[in-house]
Amino acid sequence: MQRLSRRLFGQAAGGIALAFLLSVPAEAQATGALDPSKLDVAGVRLGMTVNDAIAALKKFDPKYVITKKYYAQPLSSFGGEAYDMKDLPTFDARLAYFYSLSAVKSEQQKKCEYMRVGLSRSEMVCSTEPHTTETVIVWVSPVPGQERVIAVQRKVPFEKEPLPAIASLKNGVFAKYPHDQAIYEKDEAAADTVEWAFDAQRRIISAASAKKRRHYTSNGELPSQADASSGIGLSVMLDPSNQNVGLATKMYIALFDGAALYKSSEQATATYKVLKAKADAADVNKSKGQNQTKF
Repeated sequence: MQRLSRRLFGQAAGGIALAFLLSVPAEAQATGALDPSKLDVAGVRLGMTVNDAIAALKKFDPKYVITKKYYAQPLSSFGGEAYDMKDLPTFDARLAYFYSLSAVKSEQQKKCEYMRVGLSRSEMVCSTEPHTTETVIVWVSPVPGQERVIAVQRKVPFEKEPLPAIASLKNGVFAKYPHDQAIYEKDEAAADTVEWAFDAQRRIISAASAKKRRHYTSNGELPSQADASSGIGLSVMLDPSNQNVGLATKMYIALFDGAALYKSSEQATATYKVLKAKADAADVNKSKGQNQTKF
């Protein structure tokens, strides 16, 4: 049988950076061989219920604003952008199924710009507006009543001076996840990437084994493709500054269950078909006895 795959949808340095990474439960710290069930990103672990994931996010950072996101179409892939229920059209809302959580941290930022006043004069006008400083997305298996975490990604842009040193951030990463068990590590001008991977039996894969399996790096994102035999992956990407490659401008961390992501598109399509059938039946029942043509 042909093997199928599904694809993905379209601070200060030093000790502060280390503490920034390690603010997680003690049991998540690296001791011995990595256990994928103990891995977390922003406190969220694979297999968690939605309520447990929300509680973990709130514990990790009480400043997160957490929103449930929905999708209202069948899926041919995974990892797509979902929407607030209020942003879905009325018809689509009937077909919406819970797809992900969004946790956003923001701060008020002052913005000033010149605006024309009259015909020959401009004035500086200032206002404050929310500016996103961190985002966490948690994807779940799209089966109503049986949602479980199948992937989580954390995105942190570093915009304030001084920018954190990449070396300090990597020290924090390796204090949490053992360096000697990483299957891939690459330092280059484009990005610093470190990854860990597990096979379908949840056993850590060695770097040599990953090379034979033609491991594709995900650079802190969800994998570009997955199939039914895919395992769990953890990927960290640190984006260096154009002015100084030793300083980071952003950090992406992704934890995912490849096989569960692959399966999620089938689950989403099945869920959508059930909701669509119910919506169609409701439309038929509503129209009975109305606008009847005389024969």
